[in-house]
Amino acid sequence: MLVYVSVAVLCYTALVVSTPLPCQDPANLDGMWKKLQAENGNNVLERIPYEVSNLKQELVNGKLTFGETSCPSNSLELLKTIGASLYHRSTCPYYYVMEEDTKRYPKMITEVRCRCQGCLEKSGQSDSNVCEPVTLPMKMLKNTGVCENGVWKYEPYTHHLPVTCTCAVGREKENSILMTSPPVGADGPESM
Repeated sequence: MLVYVSVAVLCYTALVVSTPLPCQDPANLDGMWKKLQAENGNNVLERIPYEVSNLKQELVNGKLTFGETSCPSNSLELLKTIGASLYHRSTCPYYYVMEEDTKRYPKMITEVRCRCQGCLEKSGQSDSNVCEPVTLPMKMLKNTGVCENGVWKYEPYTHHLPVTCTCAVGREKENSILMTSPPVGADGPESM
């Protein structure tokens, strides 16, 4: 009986030793991020949590949102909010949404989403002017998917962080539908 137990323990030990250890984030990941933040030259990601702290929170499509998400019926509704923050009284009002990407560092960031497709006018949403996000290029870290010696490799990349919405002339009409984003092959997202 004792012989069988020893063999079973040896087999189990061999299995555990031969199983590769899971890959982990680098110990200096936060330091790498702080260095990139210094290169970014701004503190946008630090400022946003302060701005959203007093806003209505809601779960929409599985994502945490901050602020009103529906589009007002017209610009006259904005007169009721004249003392409110810019995000609420703009002719292209916006709200904040918490975005998660497990392959990015930081994994959770707060981005802006436009509440309306068309810019608000007295009669409703504009047919020719559209609300578009304005982005700020930010250096972040992306997990490359390469595991070296049990540690994930991260590389810097540029993330275009939506920070506000602006009213813009629509780019073109295609099949009678006003396009609110650049067509494939265009110059890319608008940046500040």
